[in-house]
Amino acid sequence: MHDHPALHAALRDHDRVVPVFCLDRHLLGGRHASGPRTQFMLESLADLDASLRDRGSRLIVRSGLPERELPALARELEVRSVHFTADISPYARKRDERVSKLLEDAGVAVRAHAGL
Repeated sequence: MHDHPALHAALRDHDRVVPVFCLDRHLLGGRHASGPRTQFMLESLADLDASLRDRGSRLIVRSGLPERELPALARELEVRSVHFTADISPYARKRDERVSKLLEDAGVAVRAHAGL
């Protein structure tokens, strides 16, 4: 958690923070998918969840298309602001633009932060 700019900014700016990760099915099954890469990601998410639980929180993990999952979760939780870690791959940039637009159209403020 110490090296996560988006999480630090959210904690600094808001009283209530809900950490979320969406398992993007395009990345899990895409051409760059591999067993070791997926295993590393899942272990990293488990470590993050354990750190959050030590602090009285938890990581919400959704699986599917981020364009569907994240706006739906934002509506469900009545979110007013979303902070996220920007990715640099062409696919991720386009995905982040689509998700950001959907959130902004729903009245949610969106802030991208530099990656790790």
